[in-house]
Amino acid sequence: MRDAKPWWTFGYVWFVLAGPIIVVVASLHTFWLAASTPDPVLDTSVVSQSQAPAQQARNHAQTGAPVAGQMDLPAQGQAARAPSAP
Repeated sequence: MRDAKPWWTFGYVWFVLAGPIIVVVASLHTFWLAASTPDPVLDTSVVSQSQAPAQQARNHAQTGAPVAGQMDLPAQGQAARAPSAP
């Protein structure tokens, strides 16, 4: 019978354990970055012309208010209505 070596003396064990260890360290680092540097508050009073559609869509998604020029979805068996002119 051969002498049994401890498990930590085999290089293959460390090769297998390296992946999960790296993932845990990377996730802890990512959590630290997210917790230590909060996102800045964006000024919504100044919206450039090119960002206006994105701003409207974001506000619609947050509040559920209709977006200007949005088509109403038809009920079952009805035709779609075009957006009304302002």
